[in-house]
Amino acid sequence: IVQGRNGKGSIFVWASGNGGMVNDHCGADGYVSSIYTIAIGAASHHGLPAFFGEPCPAIMAVTLTGSSYNYDIESLPLVTSTNIGDGCVTHFRGTSSAAPLASG
Repeated sequence: IVQGRNGKGSIFVWASGNGGMVNDHCGADGYVSSIYTIAIGAASHHGLPAFFGEPCPAIMAVTLTGSSYNYDIESLPLVTSTNIGDGCVTHFRGTSSAAPLASG
């Protein structure tokens, strides 16, 4: 942790969690609340917290994740990413997609 960035210390970008629909809380995850972690949450295409997002005081930023109950792909902005086997995926959602997007 202390050796990264030429001795300035490492910073970890971590997904805040997708358990909001089952009343999960990011405080149960030690990685999310670590002082060495930037916790990233998910926002819907309406700019609101994603329906699956966990309540989380540790969230430092959010990114668009394409979250919606509406699965009509034609009407939603999509997050497209590479996939295994030289393909693409247009349904990459959740904080699992938010954290890499925030990382750049």
